[in-house]
Amino acid sequence: DSGCGPVVRGVAAVAGRASEVVDSGHLEQGAVAADDVCLFADGGVGASCGELSLRQLRTSRTTVERRTAKVRMHGGDADAWAAAGGSSAGRSSGVVGDGSVGDLEAMEAVVAATAAARSGHHNYQPARDDYRKDAEVFLQTYPGGNLASCNLHRVSMAEAEAAWENLLGSALEEVGSGPGSVDASPWVPSKAAQDGPYSKARALFADSVVFGGLPGLVDGVMDRWPAKELWMTREALIARVADRRIPLMNWTYNTGGPGDALDTPPETLAEYVMHRENHRDGGQNLFVFVNEPMLQDNERGQLMSELVQNLSQDILPLPAFSARVEEEHAILAIDGAGSSHGFHFHAPVWQTQVTGRKAWWLLPPSVPPFKNQSFAPPIVDGQVYGNPNACELLLRRAPPPGASVCVMEPGDTLILPGAWWHATCGLDLVTGAIGGWLAHHEFVTHT
Repeated sequence: DSGCGPVVRGVAAVAGRASEVVDSGHLEQGAVAADDVCLFADGGVGASCGELSLRQLRTSRTTVERRTAKVRMHGGDADAWAAAGGSSAGRSSGVVGDGSVGDLEAMEAVVAATAAARSGHHNYQPARDDYRKDAEVFLQTYPGGNLASCNLHRVSMAEAEAAWENLLGSALEEVGSGPGSVDASPWVPSKAAQDGPYSKARALFADSVVFGGLPGLVDGVMDRWPAKELWMTREALIARVADRRIPLMNWTYNTGGPGDALDTPPETLAEYVMHRENHRDGGQNLFVFVNEPMLQDNERGQLMSELVQNLSQDILPLPAFSARVEEEHAILAIDGAGSSHGFHFHAPVWQTQVTGRKAWWLLPPSVPPFKNQSFAPPIVDGQVYGNPNACELLLRRAPPPGASVCVMEPGDTLILPGAWWHATCGLDLVTGAIGGWLAHHEFVTHT
């Protein structure tokens, strides 16, 4: 009587693996379980729906997945579904186009994505799942370049360097010093941290001057880097890393950041890629992440330190606004398709995408964390975006309202001011990015 579609058993808990489709007309009042999904004609989610047979749910996998990807890129609304080629009946019943018979899994993906986009109660952490297919489907419809939802301003390397020189000049003038009379590497670990002209200029570069306190992109940072050739492809990056064994990380909201994947032994990059390519990792959210100033003094920390110090030779000359190699403030991220960092925030950083493509979701510091707790995910319009794997936002759940959604391609350098929420998802089989902190390694937290 409400003009809605089917009930699909067991979808919400794992976002897309329905075990049973039932005729909701035969369900007693209150019989719909918490992990059931019921789709209304307007795309809403409810608990009392009309009849729809299993046969009617079947549709073409490729068509549905590609249209779902387009919907995700345009905010997940009904108009976007229609623009992507879906019929009005498809929005409610899952019958798309001519309703040709295909794989039921495709319909489950659409049901899950629509439910995730529309449901008002998402305060959950999804079960471990494999998002490589999501990344593949997203790329099939990705037009290249900036998405409509990516509103970041771009400047050239020359413009960025001019801004840096002005900032540094002002900071030096304040203390009555010239460029050669102050320490240009104030964060070297053996020194006491100095809040001098270089520290001040780096913070101002990130947080206020260049992009007005907003995230932005700098073009041309890696034009003269050896990494442009040495990391150009996944094969080249694998050869560059060679037989180094690398500790892997995963994402956890226990600490609001990457954590050691202690149940997975260190692997070579070739092994990491092979395991993901052959789906031998069980869908774990595993990645290489080196936060240099926070490395522990143990075997894992030593392996990571040697890796980032070695690869840092490939990114010279560093941009003028960066900490020097000897200051050990680098951030290295190597991800596979479907690997992700959930929403979090910290002090300002810069990051250059060298290999592959990576999706970023950005939210301003004004967005509060859930219950104002440290290490908690953001809450927007009453919804908590506590997805440990943000790749769920590619197809299965709409991004937070107001989020900038960008794809970083090789050559893009992101300047991220302090306290800006961000989440990422690797889109290619191997993605490599490197950059560093623009503030001495002190993390920003909400109180």
